Amino acid sequence: MSTNMSLPPSFRSLYRITLRALSASVAHHRAAARNMRRLYRPTFDQAAAVHMSPASMERASWLAEFDKRMDNTIAFLIVSATVNSTAHKVTQSSALQLHAQLASSHSSSSSSSSSLPSPSSSPLLNEGPVIKWDPLNPSHAADLAAKRAARRAKTSERKKRIADAAVRNEWAVREVRSMAEGMGGIVLGRKELVRVPIKGSWRFNQQKDTDTGGN
Repeated sequence: MSTNMSLPPSFRSLYRITLRALSASVAHHRAAARNMRRLYRPTFDQAAAVHMSPASMERASWLAEFDKRMDNTIAFLIVSATVNSTAHKVTQSSALQLHAQLASSHSSSSSSSSSLPSPSSSPLLNEGPVIKWDPLNPSHAADLAAKRAARRAKTSERKKRIADAAVRNEWAVREVRSMAEGMGGIVLGRKELVRVPIKGSWRFNQQKDTDTGGN
């Protein structure tokens, strides 16, 4: 979220509190917390844009609904900090799903992506112990190359399985998230947002769901 000095202090404080709650909800795991921030940043970007828009009844209604939902969301994230709670499973699933999508995008690109965690920081990308070079073993170079190739193939296959599972589960997860947001009055984050008018106000909705035709 861009920090514009014209935004009210209460909004900036809400953003900082949400960041802390997001990190706590995934036990302060660095990669998972970064993915959770990715999911919630578009929500705050949109809210910041509404804050900067001209005053109107529609704007006031939207911001009131946003504040109410974010209060509920922070309470949800606090509960999520308790391991084995349903809320914790929801946030963990959200972080892992985005991680799988990023891993799939990274593996299909020839360039490295700075948005992905390093192999040592994530068990999903950990390639195991490093093979050390033995200069006294003449056949070590060939063995080392073969082992590295096998390890890369195994890692690539694991990434593909994770990405395929994320694609298969994406529709079901999105439906569950929509139901939870509607019934619980919370915000579970979005990769991209679009404004949809409902009874003179606005609600959050998924954008560009190319696989299902969108909402």
